[in-house]
Amino acid sequence: MIQSELKNEYQDLFKKFDIDKKTGCLKNSPRIKFPTFPYVGSNYGNSKKILIVGLDIGSDEKIGGIQSFEERRQAIEEKPVSKHNPHIAGTYFTAIFFLKDDLNLQNYWNNLKNILSCQKALQYQEKLPPINPLSYIALTNYYKFVSINRKKRTGGENRIHQDQKIELNFFIEEVKIFNPNIIVFQSNSFKYKKFLLKRLLDMGKSIYIGPHPAYRGKREPDYFVKQILKVTTA
Repeated sequence: MIQSELKNEYQDLFKKFDIDKKTGCLKNSPRIKFPTFPYVGSNYGNSKKILIVGLDIGSDEKIGGIQSFEERRQAIEEKPVSKHNPHIAGTYFTAIFFLKDDLNLQNYWNNLKNILSCQKALQYQEKLPPINPLSYIALTNYYKFVSINRKKRTGGENRIHQDQKIELNFFIEEVKIFNPNIIVFQSNSFKYKKFLLKRLLDMGKSIYIGPHPAYRGKREPDYFVKQILKVTTA
C-alpha cells in the first residue's frame, strides 16, 4: 500500500534530521518543524495518477504536532468543496482538467471552465461532478519544513534546504513511490530547478509547470490551466 511505503520513507527522513515523531520538531533546528505527511486521495491509483507538487506548505497546520495522512485527507478530500481556499480550488480544477477524459468529466469541465475563478466555480454545486476529482490525486511539497507556529502563507522563508542532497534524494524516492503518470509543479520557480527536472525527465516522467493557484491575476479555470505547460527539456 502506497501510504505504508510513504510512511516508511518518511521515517527514514525523521532519522536523518532527528525529527521528533510527535511534535515534528528538529533537534538541531529549534525554529522549524516537519508539519505534515503528504496528501493521498482515496482513489489515487484508480485512474491516471496525478501528483501535484507545491514549493512548501506555508503554515504550521497542526500546532504542536504533525498532520497525519488521515488528517490531511480530511482537510482536503472530505472538506466541502465550496469551503476550499484558492489553492485547493485551483488544484481541484487542475485535477478535472487532467482527468476529464479518463473519468468522463468533459461536460463538467465545459460548464465550469469560464466561471470567474476556480474558487467561485466551486459554489455552483449543481454544475459540479458527482465524484470528487481531488480523491484521485496526491499532493506533496518540495520543501518539507515550516517555521514553528507559522500562519501567514505568503513569502518564501521556508524555501530553503536543511541538507539539499538529502532532501533532493528523498524527494526523488518519494516520487518513485507515488509513481505518477503526470507531475504538476505549482510554481513557475520550478523552471529553474534544472537538476531536479532533469532527474525526473530521465525517469520518464511527464512533467508540467504552472503558477500557484492563488497567484494574483485572472483565475478562470480555463485561463488558469492554460498556463500549466509541459516540460520537455531541463
